[in-house]
Amino acid sequence: MQRFWTINELVSGTFAFLEQGDLFRCALVSKCLSELALDSLYREIDRLFNILSILSPISPPTYASHYNGFPRNPIVTFDKQSFSEDDWVRFQKYARRVRKLDCNWAQNEYNIPPLSGPDPRSFNIPYFALFPHLKILRWTGRHSMVFQDMHVALPASLKELTLQAPSSIILDQLHRVLQRCLKLESVTLLLDYLEVCMLEDEYDYNLPSIDDNKLSMLMTFMPYVKELHLTPLLVAAETLKSISRLPSLTSLKVVPWSSLPRKFPLTPPSLSPPSEGSTFPALRELCLRLPRDSPSIPECYTACPITSLWLDADQDSAEDFPTLLPEIAQFRHLRYLVIMLLTHHTPIIVPNEGPSHFQSDSEQYLTFDMLRPLLSLSLVTFEVFVDRLALLEHEIEEMAYSWPSLEALSLCIPDVPFPESSVPHKSMPISSLEVFGRHCHNLKQLRIYVDATVVPPRSDNVAERHVFDCLQQLDLWGSKVNKPRDVALYLAEILPRDCELVRSEGWTYECEELFGLTGYTVSDVWDDIGLLFAGMQSLKSEVFDRLSQISPCEERNLEPIDDVFRLQSTAKKSVMAIEHLLNPFPKAEGPL
Repeated sequence: MQRFWTINELVSGTFAFLEQGDLFRCALVSKCLSELALDSLYREIDRLFNILSILSPISPPTYASHYNGFPRNPIVTFDKQSFSEDDWVRFQKYARRVRKLDCNWAQNEYNIPPLSGPDPRSFNIPYFALFPHLKILRWTGRHSMVFQDMHVALPASLKELTLQAPSSIILDQLHRVLQRCLKLESVTLLLDYLEVCMLEDEYDYNLPSIDDNKLSMLMTFMPYVKELHLTPLLVAAETLKSISRLPSLTSLKVVPWSSLPRKFPLTPPSLSPPSEGSTFPALRELCLRLPRDSPSIPECYTACPITSLWLDADQDSAEDFPTLLPEIAQFRHLRYLVIMLLTHHTPIIVPNEGPSHFQSDSEQYLTFDMLRPLLSLSLVTFEVFVDRLALLEHEIEEMAYSWPSLEALSLCIPDVPFPESSVPHKSMPISSLEVFGRHCHNLKQLRIYVDATVVPPRSDNVAERHVFDCLQQLDLWGSKVNKPRDVALYLAEILPRDCELVRSEGWTYECEELFGLTGYTVSDVWDDIGLLFAGMQSLKSEVFDRLSQISPCEERNLEPIDDVFRLQSTAKKSVMAIEHLLNPFPKAEGPL
């Protein structure tokens, strides 16, 4: 495996082999590597520490101890307290290339000089900015000393600003950055997620705070912002009122996490100008974390022409969830809907035996009848994150009839394993995939949980089993399997040749008793199914390519049915050969 070293790693590694106090050789190494670093610098810098270590000579690291001959925890310090004129002249031509700057102070406490820039008048620079063409700044951590003068290094053309886990001093200095960078289009302000969770659980923790009136005033410095992402604790009444007046705001996220679901396309705003005094005139995307004490959508959003809605309805209990769905149905322009419904797992007690397994509260109440208010919408994407939602055949038909343009459907939690000893009570048979394929003609992405222990027998006519038209990704989320080989063959029959079987994390407990495969986990089984399925899909593509190259039957004196039958026979023999090569299931019995 190749190992790529950063400039700082090379410097520290070189110092480790030099005698301590040999400043002359350290200075020569630093100068040489500094030139290489500046020449390789182009558009992205992952940490501001790398820039400062290039501009300021570093002292030789001192090592407190050694472990197996390797130095431990080098201490890196800087000699310079600010940038000099020579530093600026040397760095200026390279700094103009930087478009993205990622400053992550969360895991280091370097002694770094503040970004006190030189006087523009003394250098004959008409408009000073350390990174004149910078477009994206992402700041993570509490290093307030460097941020105090960060506004000096930023250009007025900055487009995206992200502050994650900042200190109170950084929040107080934020107005200087916003006043300088008036063309910001995307702003993210997130408190530390773990600290927020502790505060929500009523732990006594000293969180950085910001006054509601002060934050409300900051919103006035962002006239061109289109995307705004804030921690829910920061969005009080006055702040929300100021946000609602932003004329260009199209996307609002009030959730505590930095990572969100994929970006959905936004429809253009209506041609008619908004009425005077209207709230959220351009809002199209809304991401909300509903409070546990009142899981309902605030009224200020209901009149907005929202097309994309993402809700986190994580509750201790889900008694209020049925009343939430009619509120969602009020968004008549809605096209993309994602609902996270994660409730606590409660143990089911068997007399004289103790807890037998865990069952999610969502299993006890979430039914298709409760989802019926949403059928009045024209959804393109519908994702509900529950442990599982089992649909009957007529319910699938009703959903497909109500949402003829449906392209993405998810009825389970992606990439989250079940707790140990979990036993599902409701699940759709794997044959339900054919029902989805026959009725959801535009479906491109499907994520469901199925019972794959019983697989329908293979059909002699492959064309009859090809039920999906344009499915691109299928995620069966580690569904329960008895015969992995039969599952792979069945999926190869019903899925189009360009479809990808997405391999997500499934159950994590050993499945010797459930599946008869010693030492395998459900995730391992689906990895093996994916390998076999990928080989079959590759073979299917070769067969279709061969069919497209057949010359007219009249010139070859062959009947069309003879050509097709010959290719199908060859395909079946090839599938048998692939299975013998890729067969990872020594206990599987029976002919292919």
